[in-house]
Amino acid sequence: MKSALNEDLVARFEQLASVRGLAFENNDTRAANKAFDEETAILRELDRRDPDNIRLLLPLLKSTESWVRCDSAIPLLFFSPEEGACALERIV
Repeated sequence: MKSALNEDLVARFEQLASVRGLAFENNDTRAANKAFDEETAILRELDRRDPDNIRLLLPLLKSTESWVRCDSAIPLLFFSPEEGACALERIV
């Protein structure tokens, strides 16, 4: 993960958010937790490189998948509160 490009980490985060959402919908908590753990590791790596890298998740707020919007909006609440809150409000 440490050698991956930021763009690759964001793409993987997007995939994991989809996987996690599908796992929740299928009551597969083990798969959901595994995806969440990897999402968290990606967020830590992006932050380690530069705290502003979390903003690279902003384009994911426009995803057609609600789980992708949700999982990206939550960490963005601290860096881009308006965009993060708006994305979460659209999910509800």
